[in-house]
Amino acid sequence: MKKIIITICLFCSLPNVLAQKLSFGVVDSKGAIIIPFEYEDIMPFDYASSLYVAKKDSKWGAIDSLGCVKIPFTYNERLN
Repeated sequence: MKKIIITICLFCSLPNVLAQKLSFGVVDSKGAIIIPFEYEDIMPFDYASSLYVAKKDSKWGAIDSLGCVKIPFTYNERLN
């Protein structure tokens, strides 16, 4: 049985970050996966441009809502 942790979004039209087996991804308000569950951590960075700060292989970078890398995963600390 897969365990899914759901975060509550106060603005229903915004995507929600979810965790599945200690991997994080993003789903839309209907539950469709926007960004695959392949990140150690992920959080919204800029809602206007749909950017997310994510951690992969112990390095931080940024991805867009399609999962395309916008800032390479080369940073040891989270981007602000």
